[in-house]
Amino acid sequence: MEWWSTYPTAAECVNGITVDTRMVAAIQPLPVWILIGSVLFWIVAILPFVADARNFVKYSIEEEVPKGTLIGNVLKDSHLKRTLGSSVINEIYFSFLADVELAIAIEPKTGVLKTSGRIDRENISNCYSSETCEVTVDVAVQPVKYFQIIKVTIEILDINDNVPMFPENEITHPILESAEPGSSFAIPTATDLDSPKFGVLRYELESHRNTFGIRVQENVDGSLDVRLTIERRLDRERRHRYRIKVVAYDGGQPPKQGRTNIVIPILDSNDNSPVFDRPVYDVNIPENLAPGTSVIQVQAADPDLGQNGKVQYKFSIQSENLYGHMLAINPTSGEIFVKGELDREKVAVCNLVVTARDQGPNAVPADTTVVVTITDINDNAPEILVSTLGSSRPNVAKTPEDADVGTFVAHVSVSDPDEGANGQVNCTLNDYTFSLEQTFEKEYQIVTSRVLDRESIPQYRLEIVCTDKGRQQQVTRKRITVVIGDVNDNSPKFTQKSYTATMLENNMIGVTVLQTLATDMDAGSNGEIRYRLSEDVHGIFDVDSQTGAILTKARVDREITQQFEFHVMATDLGHPAKSSFAPILINIEDVDDELPRFVRPTFSFRIAENQPVGSEVGKVTAVDLDVPPNNQFYYAFLNEELSGAFFLNSKTGQITSQQDLDRETQDSYRLIIGVMDQNEPSMSSTAVVNIQIMDANDNPPRLVFPTPANNTIHVSNRVPVGSVLAQIKAYDADTGENARMTFTLAAGNEEKVFHLDPDTGLLTSNMVFTDINYATFPLVLQIVDHGVPPYRVEQELKVVINSTIPFPPPKPQVRPPARGQNFHYNVIVVVAVACGATVIVVSFVICVVLVRKNRRKRQNHCSGKANGPTEARCMLNRKESRANGEDHIALKDVGHPDISESMRKLLTANTADWDKCSSDVDAQVRWDPVR
Repeated sequence: MEWWSTYPTAAECVNGITVDTRMVAAIQPLPVWILIGSVLFWIVAILPFVADARNFVKYSIEEEVPKGTLIGNVLKDSHLKRTLGSSVINEIYFSFLADVELAIAIEPKTGVLKTSGRIDRENISNCYSSETCEVTVDVAVQPVKYFQIIKVTIEILDINDNVPMFPENEITHPILESAEPGSSFAIPTATDLDSPKFGVLRYELESHRNTFGIRVQENVDGSLDVRLTIERRLDRERRHRYRIKVVAYDGGQPPKQGRTNIVIPILDSNDNSPVFDRPVYDVNIPENLAPGTSVIQVQAADPDLGQNGKVQYKFSIQSENLYGHMLAINPTSGEIFVKGELDREKVAVCNLVVTARDQGPNAVPADTTVVVTITDINDNAPEILVSTLGSSRPNVAKTPEDADVGTFVAHVSVSDPDEGANGQVNCTLNDYTFSLEQTFEKEYQIVTSRVLDRESIPQYRLEIVCTDKGRQQQVTRKRITVVIGDVNDNSPKFTQKSYTATMLENNMIGVTVLQTLATDMDAGSNGEIRYRLSEDVHGIFDVDSQTGAILTKARVDREITQQFEFHVMATDLGHPAKSSFAPILINIEDVDDELPRFVRPTFSFRIAENQPVGSEVGKVTAVDLDVPPNNQFYYAFLNEELSGAFFLNSKTGQITSQQDLDRETQDSYRLIIGVMDQNEPSMSSTAVVNIQIMDANDNPPRLVFPTPANNTIHVSNRVPVGSVLAQIKAYDADTGENARMTFTLAAGNEEKVFHLDPDTGLLTSNMVFTDINYATFPLVLQIVDHGVPPYRVEQELKVVINSTIPFPPPKPQVRPPARGQNFHYNVIVVVAVACGATVIVVSFVICVVLVRKNRRKRQNHCSGKANGPTEARCMLNRKESRANGEDHIALKDVGHPDISESMRKLLTANTADWDKCSSDVDAQVRWDPVR
């Protein structure tokens, strides 16, 4: 029986399970309830490991495509728009959960997957000579609230880009000329890095096909055993050496080729070659065998004697290259033993080709195959890989404190290269704030299971414990730190509910008044605070935005504002920002910086004369805007030489009289009053007090004319009716109504001969006197003031009518002034005459000069019309003086322009009849009374 006949036929294998056909007839149908229970069991058993179909996306792409080649669109192909909704598509973005072996990249917003470099299928782990090459990457959908993992499987399609390669370009293998036709010997196989589809499919000989042939058969591990067969007897005497070219073809279209040369020397007959007792040796060994431990012993027999029968063993060149670091063979005994460390996870099966050769001349080697299967002993602990989002630090995850329960924190993948139960793992988490949820086989995600509060617990130290299910369990612990990311869920809080400070007025600018402080339990910018004033404090105060210190920005005047109330606001730098307020009260403390000031600069008071000493005159008032004790002050007179008539109360500012006041002696007082505070140095201000002495009717009218000494007037009997006969002159030392007088004729005018104006005191004729030659009229004048009670005075005035007095008088006569008035009268007359004469002379000279100049001008230019004569009029302003009956004459030039000055001539005449006066032809002067 051939060795391969021990394996079951295809008909005897169902899904890889060997079935004994003899037992099939014994299988009876199972009850329905058992079938249903079995189905439910399997559904429940595998449900945790089955993810939603949308979490799996598969793409295919050939190797060696250009950079930037489109692989697929994860967003579209995972149907996220349908599952999450169109409204959130713009919020999500994609990223790889862990580092990716392939040169691929994903666009975060679109989910488009493209190549980012060269993809060589043969350089991808586990893809060397594999039928399929699939790489699965985990694509994370973010942000956290939409987190899920999409498993993207990318199948790398092989292209025939590798040629079959033999380990050596030339191989020498001697053969005895006595070798029987049909015998064979193994030759090294060619390798092709491509997938089996494009791997080595067949071998051919390019020469000596009649003498030699090639046979290929598959070993139990799937590898090929290539042998060169002898097709006919060899004759060394005819040909002692063959050079055969072996060609290996892959499965490409067209196929690629690899070649090697087999050099076969034909040796003289060494009767026998070694023969192994078995064509294939098969042994299982645990992977933890120590170096030096025996694995198996091969044995080949050679019936020859001596050196021709002495056999030595060795690995073929290819086997030595592949497994020589792990296994070795004793060349004499054929014992295969452990040479180095065994690792089933790296090499599970070793297909050794052992060659046996005797020591005689022209020895022909024999080959056998030893299949060493390395069994698993659970020598690997589970390996835990934690992938986090939002953190660049290994094994550090970050999640916001406002994360909902069930929010993704980290992805955990576990691997155990052991087989069976040794490679099955179970993982737990040591913290109840988080939970470990299995998403796929050997994949978990850590999610929140409780509400988080960074201010209470800023970070968690979690421990993931993974245990395999081997007999001697392997346990792996992985520590992961979960940092709770801050969200702006706390407002700044001031250390005090309110702040109060006191400061002096007239402060320096930039001085700190008080320090406010707010704290924020949040972290980073969420806990960073900036201060500002919530109201405009008229530019007086400001706050340092960094420290919260309240500073003066301008000088403060307590007299304007005694206290300031405002709010300081603390705002964090979070998004959105949160704020809080604290009231601030700043009291301004007084300093003596204010003058005591009178309420007005001038005070005016009135007091009637003749009031008793101590009578109240008035009260001055001053204010000092400072507060006690800085606002205490007193009053004082500053011009004491004028203040003897009055007394000033230094505290109250009350002014009273302190002597008899006589308006007629002094009718007003102008006093300077000062107000001084009581600090050192003293500050003061002044005010003017005007005191008007109000008149009391304490003076009777006094007559100037007539007087007892001068009480007679003489009048011509030819004066017309209404002529002014006399001016009654009187005065009253009082003022106002007390000094206003009324003139009346108390007696002597019963016939109404005269009329006395009650207001002016003019005595005029009330009838014609031509019938009177001489008569005397004694009139009693009464002058009454308007005071309360009024004063009255009476005086006799004699009016003498005399026909001998001409009318008008031929020559004005000046009535001599009253006694005591001569000197004053003479001065007035002299000054008036001098002034008048000077004005007349100057005017006359100017007129002459101008006339001559004008005449000369006309003569020189011989053209033009003579200007009209300059006219001047002597205008008589006849006005009777109440005091002395003076008449005034004013001389005025009426030409254009006026070249004269007003001239007055003092005349003393009761009447005057002035003739016209004329000058030369160039100036005519007329005298008219001025009205």
